[in-house]
Amino acid sequence: ACKFKGKRFDTGDRLGYVKSIVDFALENETLREDVLEYLREILEADETLKQGKIDIITGSSDEKIIT
Repeated sequence: ACKFKGKRFDTGDRLGYVKSIVDFALENETLREDVLEYLREILEADETLKQGKIDIITGSSDEKIIT
């Protein structure tokens, strides 16, 4: 066993792998703002899907999702 300070990620697990990459990007000052903007766009698009404003199959919509 080895003691360490910091976060531990299970990169053998798909979600753990994604979390590690996102965490690394958010801690990197040259990537942080771009990654945050990308995540906001994803969440905005997801909310649009939940509200039924976009056709899930074709992705077509009467309104613009990402500006």
